[in-house]
Amino acid sequence: MRTLADISKRHRCPIIFFYLCEAHAWDSWPLSPNAPKNHANLGERVAAASSFLSRWPSFAQLLHSTYVDEMDNATTIALGLWPERLLLLKHGAVSWASTFSDDVSSKLVQQLQQASQQVFA
Repeated sequence: MRTLADISKRHRCPIIFFYLCEAHAWDSWPLSPNAPKNHANLGERVAAASSFLSRWPSFAQLLHSTYVDEMDNATTIALGLWPERLLLLKHGAVSWASTFSDDVSSKLVQQLQQASQQVFA
């Protein structure tokens, strides 16, 4: 989270959080018997986003805006956000996007730092 805060401060750019559908809901692709159900409506999805942010207050404090994808998952599909993605936008257009990896390591942090220097130079 320090990397996100540093990039936001250095380049004066907001951090925006998009909450998507449940990635591993028990009624579609469960990884645990305790997995939550798919959201039945937008209210449930908004409640799940709020619950997520309440569990991660240091992340929530960094955010400029929070958005919840509609039930048709239009934003997820249009931006290829699932299962998770970091994007750098400049003037409303995606200038850099992370690739999915099971290894969320310092490599991703380095890629994000390098990309931010290029995008916001």
